[in-house]
Amino acid sequence: MNKEAYLKRIGFTGIPLPIEKTIHRLHRLHVFQVPFENLDIHFNKKISLLRNKIFKKIVEENRGGFCYELNYLFHLLLRELGFSAQIISARIFESTGKRGPAFDHMAILVRHRLTWLLDVGFGDLFVQPLALIEDKIQYDGRNYFMIKKYDRKNYIVLMSFDKITFEKKYTFSIVPQKISSFKSICLAKQFSKKSYFVKNIICTKPTRLGRITLFNDKLIVKSDGYKKEIAVANKSEQLALLLNRFAIKISTSS
Repeated sequence: MNKEAYLKRIGFTGIPLPIEKTIHRLHRLHVFQVPFENLDIHFNKKISLLRNKIFKKIVEENRGGFCYELNYLFHLLLRELGFSAQIISARIFESTGKRGPAFDHMAILVRHRLTWLLDVGFGDLFVQPLALIEDKIQYDGRNYFMIKKYDRKNYIVLMSFDKITFEKKYTFSIVPQKISSFKSICLAKQFSKKSYFVKNIICTKPTRLGRITLFNDKLIVKSDGYKKEIAVANKSEQLALLLNRFAIKISTSS
């Protein structure tokens, strides 16, 4: 991996020393610079989990991706930089309260003095790593989070806007996984008619004062407590917004 090119992609300057501060800085920069997006699904491009292809897409082509791409590549960068990083399986809670299947989501564990949960591929969650400390309320500068024991083998991540009411986001296991374990469900998320990613176009990233999101035929801008929705009339407008707002240029050729 060309780690220098990857660090440049996320805007990291200086020497990435193998210290806790570096983990936090890398995570925050990654979330702010690399969008969460599923655009390939809607432009008939198969998403690959081969490290060289993910690197080419995210670093060389200035693209984003979804959890399997973003967290897998980020964990490889962390390992290149000397951190003890592993990918893990998570299960996202649906609106009904039901959990998705195993390998529904990928996150990262880094062991450096403490154990840290990292996730640069959820879409809208924590921007700073969370320490794996049960029942401790942690603040990332935007929202509040807690990690609790879910059952004998799993933990749960909860999120709150007000530090009072916490919403279940996902459960995760601390058992290390291989990328091959995620391949079949990654395919299902690309091609199943039931897949949320097949039903919806998403491109989103946080901004200094809020978040900007392309969701189907809307551009949603949240800034300093305000929300504005702009209609996107057609594919040409969509491509122009991706270029102007996210610096993403999509090739429409197959």
